[in-house]
Amino acid sequence: MEKIFELLPDFYRGATPLEKEFVRLKKTIPFEISPDYLEFMKNFDGGEGTVGEKYLAIWNINDVLKTSQFYKKEDSIFHENYFVFGSNSGIFTYAFNKKNGEIEELDLYEMDYKRTMGTDIESLIIKLMSEPL
Repeated sequence: MEKIFELLPDFYRGATPLEKEFVRLKKTIPFEISPDYLEFMKNFDGGEGTVGEKYLAIWNINDVLKTSQFYKKEDSIFHENYFVFGSNSGIFTYAFNKKNGEIEELDLYEMDYKRTMGTDIESLIIKLMSEPL
């Protein structure tokens, strides 16, 4: 996780979540997920900031759980395939693909759009930093 903060020294980090909140989050993740995401969420309840010329918001536990419940109820197929955890505070949403563990950039208004961004938070950040607006 140190590498993440070396890349993003000004990235806002949320307060440390309560242990019971973190346990609730882990219970909603019945698939192989990036250890750096879990480590980040255990230490900081979300965060956000600029990533190169772009922006990244890693949602807090409450928002992740509410979003997961929404998709479970409203779009079970999407819920079976994706675990949404953040956005660019614009068009794109970031989600773990539950089948292969990769992070995908999704446009929820254009369901055919998806782009693999890596397998962990660090690779997502590096990819976002390497691309111009």
